[in-house]
Amino acid sequence: MLLAAPFLPRSVNAATVTVAAVCAWVRVRQGAHFPIDAVGGVLLGATVAATLTAVLAEPISPRRGR
Repeated sequence: MLLAAPFLPRSVNAATVTVAAVCAWVRVRQGAHFPIDAVGGVLLGATVAATLTAVLAEPISPRRGR
């Protein structure tokens, strides 16, 4: 979700964040994960998304003629 977020409308981003938060809460509530697992998943996802965006994104205004 974090990787696609810059390319999606805000309403879609809000919906996907809500779904992800509810899924994480349910997994913790069921006893399948500890709360720190959910936090770690968010941090890992954010790190991977930021890294891929930085590496693969095209520049907004490429410099030409220099």
